[in-house]
Amino acid sequence: MKHKLTRLFLATFVCVFSAAVFADEQPGAIGRGSSKVDYYKIECFDDGNGATELLHLTIRDRNGINANSVFSAMVLKGTLALSTTDNGPDGDARISPVIRTRGGDGLYDVLVSKSRAAADDYELEFHCLASNNRHTGTSMLPLIQNQ
Repeated sequence: MKHKLTRLFLATFVCVFSAAVFADEQPGAIGRGSSKVDYYKIECFDDGNGATELLHLTIRDRNGINANSVFSAMVLKGTLALSTTDNGPDGDARISPVIRTRGGDGLYDVLVSKSRAAADDYELEFHCLASNNRHTGTSMLPLIQNQ
């Protein structure tokens, strides 16, 4: 019985730890058509680690679909707009350059687009950070537009 409880505890710990590590990653896919866009809202807030200074974001072309697309992500907050592009081949380990949108606490609009008409998949990585680079509250709202 003790052995089963230990295994259950370890399995629960691994699941909780894995969820915490990958909590700020969002996989997605865009269907056929080069003008399609996925639209997200990310909320940054003070969770006890201080007020948010910026949203840190990258995008990566995943290797699930080999469509040779180039993915871009744009972050909008108030009068700020920044973008980044993953120019590497499909499924490579490289990510786009980091964009750091200094918009403080609140909602950030994130738009994801691709360059080719074929369907393809991607992964966003994002973190809300305080001025001391501590991770602040980060929440992705339900997908606004899924194309």
